[in-house]
Amino acid sequence: MAIETLPVSEARNRLPQMIKDVDRFQERFIITQNGRPKAVMIGLEEYEEWIETLFILSDKEAMEDIKKGFKDLESGKTKTFEEIFGEPLTTNVKISYAAEKTIKES
Repeated sequence: MAIETLPVSEARNRLPQMIKDVDRFQERFIITQNGRPKAVMIGLEEYEEWIETLFILSDKEAMEDIKKGFKDLESGKTKTFEEIFGEPLTTNVKISYAAEKTIKES
């Protein structure tokens, strides 16, 4: 996904279409002023994901739990969804666009 860079004057003229593009196609834009990058336009869902990520990264306890989880995974200390919750994992779980994209790319 390419990030388009454009001056604020052009962004002003294209704003309605840019909003549609970030919403529908997860496009990103860098907006310049006097030739220098000054702002970024991303979709609301992506913004919320970034805020959530920053929140988790700033939580020392959560980060320690994540690190412990990776160590447990590497050492084979794992349980299945069914072992933990007593029922099989169903595939009708709704996941975010970003998570779905990450899963498909891996």
